[in-house]
Amino acid sequence: MSRFLLMGAGGAVSAIAGNTNSLDLESTASPNQYATASDSASLSNLGNFTFEFWFKAETRTVYQEVLSKVTNTTTLYEYELAFDSSNNLLVTFSSDGGAANRSQFRTTNAALADTTTWHHYAAVVTVATPAAVFYVDAVSVAVTNVLTASTATSDTTATFSISS
Repeated sequence: MSRFLLMGAGGAVSAIAGNTNSLDLESTASPNQYATASDSASLSNLGNFTFEFWFKAETRTVYQEVLSKVTNTTTLYEYELAFDSSNNLLVTFSSDGGAANRSQFRTTNAALADTTTWHHYAAVVTVATPAAVFYVDAVSVAVTNVLTASTATSDTTATFSISS
């Protein structure tokens, strides 16, 4: 089970009493809880970007997407933030909307080793370089470049999603 807290979501969200600017998504709900937003210009062609979120992984052993703008991995792929099966945080983005031109960065330690408390995560990405800096609880963590083929983000019609 994991819990994802998105701050600044806007609108009335009843999952957290008294807080109208966040979502609390539970992976133990059936089916897993998620939020989506239709394609819009504000979610595409990001240039440099930062994704940040609060996350508590109560148990986790598989690849777990946190947020993405992906409909399928070959033709509608813009960007994705996820934890891999080794508990490393990774960010991937594509300049062609598919698999040919992607950049990916991953933490080199188990960023999600602690499953008992909430943690604040941030991925700061400089697209043109490409480069990334990851933070866990405001402390920079080691990052490795897995793929560096993309120096832009694409613009597809993929739906934006946030998953627990």
